[in-house]
Amino acid sequence: DLGPDLTLTTSAVWEYDYVANRRVAEGDQPIDASTDGFATQLLTYLRWKPSKGYQVEGGLDILHLDFTADLTIPAAPPLGDPRAPVFDPILVSAKLSAPYLGIAPYLSADLEVAEGLRLLPGLRLNLDSYRGRLVPTLDPKLAVRWTINPTWTLKGMAALAHQPPQVFQVGEPFGDPSIDPVRGAQGSLGFELTPAEGWLVSVEGFVQYLDNLVRPSDSLASDDGDGSIGRTFFDSDMEGRA
Repeated sequence: DLGPDLTLTTSAVWEYDYVANRRVAEGDQPIDASTDGFATQLLTYLRWKPSKGYQVEGGLDILHLDFTADLTIPAAPPLGDPRAPVFDPILVSAKLSAPYLGIAPYLSADLEVAEGLRLLPGLRLNLDSYRGRLVPTLDPKLAVRWTINPTWTLKGMAALAHQPPQVFQVGEPFGDPSIDPVRGAQGSLGFELTPAEGWLVSVEGFVQYLDNLVRPSDSLASDDGDGSIGRTFFDSDMEGRA
């Protein structure tokens, strides 16, 4: 504690992760991608609570990922040649590496602007670095809680969030470093009911719209530098919702 109203907290996390992915399409050989590596995170934040019902927090979130991906993918036929028979595929195996560094300063608050009415705004600046590219994104958020009486509370939330691409989607030789982070627009609405002491009923509806989703691709792209044409293995032009 730095004072009666000011608290500084710092935490560090180190972990090992392994994830296996397989994409299967009818008539094609599957694409296998297994990812393993280490994640290191340092989080430090300063919390100021001058009075009841008012709290402000500012911090810095640093994340470093050092992952490798083992990728097995069917090779595309040369330009102008017919596709190879599915019973005799040409498979290419590769080991990919694309270290990631994310630095994110953020600011959030919990403010009781009127009796029973709380606003919880937040703002996070993401500075994502991968494959020599720095990608800044901004994540705003606003949540509202309105306690009508000791029994009923209404709540809602709206936010914009970003997630960087996976290592095998940006790492050489198949990945594309120009792929942008996935963007999600989120919202929720619900209520809480406290019918008796020790009981809580919470109902909430959530919706999320996504864009820049990454998908496998077999399209062609030209290099403006030398005019060569090659295959693009991933595109980030899909949309979705949840």
